[in-house]
Amino acid sequence: MKYLPLLKLSIKHHYYDDGYSRDFSIKEDEQTHQLLLNHRCILKQHSTGLTIYQAVDNDNKPFISIPSITTFRFNLQLVNTQHMLFTNLTQLVEMENLAEDVKARWPVYTNKNQTDTKELKLIASETAQPEGIFANIEILIDDSIKPDHKDTNHYQIAFVAKSAYWEYYFVTDKEETNPDYIIKQSPVQNSQTNNNNQSITFKKESPPTNAVMKILLTNHPNKVILYFVSEQAVRCNQLALKNIQVLRNDERLMDNLANPSLHNANQHIKGQGANHTVQDTFFHIVKNITHLPTTGI
Repeated sequence: MKYLPLLKLSIKHHYYDDGYSRDFSIKEDEQTHQLLLNHRCILKQHSTGLTIYQAVDNDNKPFISIPSITTFRFNLQLVNTQHMLFTNLTQLVEMENLAEDVKARWPVYTNKNQTDTKELKLIASETAQPEGIFANIEILIDDSIKPDHKDTNHYQIAFVAKSAYWEYYFVTDKEETNPDYIIKQSPVQNSQTNNNNQSITFKKESPPTNAVMKILLTNHPNKVILYFVSEQAVRCNQLALKNIQVLRNDERLMDNLANPSLHNANQHIKGQGANHTVQDTFFHIVKNITHLPTTGI
């Protein structure tokens, strides 16, 4: 029996070097499973989504056509818990904040009322869903969705990478002189061929009063602790930013500082009252005690 692709679904994410996410599994619900069987369709999973194939005759027409009022429904289940650390979840958070207005609001990715794009839109459902499901997917079938090996309908769910400021806490010895320490990114970074070609600049500020500083002051009471923060938010990326250096009096002291860990997340509140803003940050601690570079708290 001959099969042609009816539709494809891919999950994309700016965080990954190839642009595709493998953070989820997709499973059809019971009604959709039966619909696929009844219309001689085969669902094949792949690491970044799925493809549905339908049996066709010698003229490439379906043996059993799918009515245009049909909706395929799938459950999107998170399999990589790290996803939450590097993903911009603003839309989902805003949806949760509206949960008091209805019994339940659940995220649904759908092509409903989408005519000019194949990117599924995020909407709120008022139907509660089983625990462990990240979101639902609903794809409405119309006359434009037919088996075709050349012009397959390719739907996408797109996630945006989180952006946050980078912080470096620099612990070093006290000296009689007052050397000038700088953290900067070498221009060599621009020669990278991967998609993480962001540039980043740092400024030195007074260390903030927070839990990280309290731990450092307790563990290193006789040391100097300097604080550097990026001048711009940095987009999370699977590939590390390289050539971040520490300079002491314009001479290179350290090359290729580690990027802040996604697990070292923090927030800074700027301003007060209704005018305050919240800045997401990732921090990293660098030690240069007796001029032997190490990292960690």
